[in-house]
Order: sequence, then C-alpha cells, then structure tokens
Amino acid sequence: MTTVIITRPQPVVAQAAAVYQAAGLQAVQAPCFDVVTNPSVRAEWLRLPADVWVILSVHAMTHALQLAPDWQPPAATRVIAVGPAVVQAWQQRFSHPIDCHPAMNSEGVIELLQAAQPQSVKILTTLGGREAIRQHCMADAISYHQVNTYLLAPLPVEAALRPAFDDPSNAPVLTATSVGILQQLQASLSESLWAMVLTWPLVVGSKRIAQAAEQMGFSVIKQAASPRDAHMCQAVLAAKESLNRIAVCDECQSEFYEQSSKMTLLCPECAHWLYGHENCDHNFAKGRCKKCYWDGSETDQISSIKKG
Repeated sequence: MTTVIITRPQPVVAQAAAVYQAAGLQAVQAPCFDVVTNPSVRAEWLRLPADVWVILSVHAMTHALQLAPDWQPPAATRVIAVGPAVVQAWQQRFSHPIDCHPAMNSEGVIELLQAAQPQSVKILTTLGGREAIRQHCMADAISYHQVNTYLLAPLPVEAALRPAFDDPSNAPVLTATSVGILQQLQASLSESLWAMVLTWPLVVGSKRIAQAAEQMGFSVIKQAASPRDAHMCQAVLAAKESLNRIAVCDECQSEFYEQSSKMTLLCPECAHWLYGHENCDHNFAKGRCKKCYWDGSETDQISSIKKG
C-alpha cells in the first residue's frame, strides 16, 4: 500500500487524511503548523470599508469571525474567494454573494480584481499572504489593506515521519499545499533527514509550489489541478502509477524504474557514470536494487570508466 504524508495544518489534517484513505492509500498525518487566532488584530479593522474583500482561506474567515462575531460585508461590497472551499464555508454563514475564479489561485483573484476595478481592497489571510495580489494592487494604485486574522504555529514533524526514515527502501509520497509547509519541513529536520525527504516523490497544489520545490532540490514533483484534497489525491494516485514504471537501459540493458533516473533511456547507474547525473543510493535484495530496480549489470565502457 502506498504511504502518503499529509502536511496540511492541524485543524484540517484529519479531514484531508480521510480523503486519501478512502482512495485506498495509507495516510500519515504530519501537520507542519497549527492555526491560531492572531491576538494583535482588532475587531474594528475587519469592519473598515473596502470596495472588494478577498478571502484567501477558510482559516482567514473562521478566525475573522472569532475576532468579530458580528462581522459581515456591507451590501455594496464585492467578495472574492480564492477557491471553492472558501465559497462553501462563506455560503454556510452568509447570504451575501461571493465570487471565485476557476483557476483557484492568485492569478484568478487578480483577473477578478481587474474586472471589478476597485479603488480599495481588503485581504483576509495570514502573515505573508499572497504577494502577487499585493503587487497587483500597488501597480494599479488600489488601496490595499491586509488583515492577518490567524497565525501559523510551527509543529514538530520528525516523530510522524520516523517510520519512513527508518525504512528508506519504501519511500512515501509527500504532499504540500503551500511553500510555507515545505520551508517549515526543512527548518524542522536535520540536514541528513531533509536530504532523505528530497528523494521522496512530491505532490503539490500549484505551479508556484512546484517551482519552489524544484529550487529546494526535489526531483520528482507532480502538480495537482488545485490544492483541494480531492485533486491532490488524484495526483497522488497518478503518481503512484508512474513511480514503479519499468524501462530498459539503453547502455547496460538492465530494467529500472523510470522515475529513479534523471535520463529517460538510461538507468541511474549508467546516467551517473556517462553523464555525471546523481546516482541511486543502491540497496540490493535478491539481485536487484529495491530503490531503482537496477540488476547490477554494466558494460565494458562503464567498467572502464569506473577503473579510471
């Protein structure tokens, strides 16, 4: 059974894990953050008028209501959600209309702002928020007010990941729905454990996260249609199908797992000695590497290169 590491924040990690388990996957809950109300935010900040409100997460809305239980938008205010989860949570609380772009990301929000042409925007999010939206507002001279209604409190994750570290021959699929999750994961682990994590297949919820993951050193990255649990699970299932796809090396003729090599037509051993790519840290059992499936074959050319 494929193991999936779920790194969503503490309040929603169990709900997310249930989606993966229903798909026949083994879900390990490893939340990198808890979510807490920002005590420095004053309720009157939420009541300040703006032409458009942008709600960037369910957490942002939930904690806004904890800070100001009577908070609600004026009739003329347009409300934009970053994704359908926010829309659903909003509609359970308010009858006020709310818009959501099909892209379900910052670019979609910006497109809706361009259509609305507001003079003022209020963003509900956490520290950091969405830089692209802020830059758009600044470029278009839109008054921008960001209210960080909640904070992300880092959590230790090593204990949850320990079984995967203790059995490196059976790498899990790691999931990440924000760049911050990957950054916190790296910050909380030793260099040696982080190096092991970088070898795991990674499923992410957006192109921006995929780009950050590549810069961090991940090599096997799959992008889901969105950060929604259902889409992330679909991407994990697709990745699962490709992880153990077998190819035949053009050089040594050994079978190998396609995803284990930087080159499509060469096993990681031959790709390393011929072109300098990173090799597999082989772990042999019954005549084959459990990680890359190489059978130890090598040509005279590879043998000669190894002898120097």
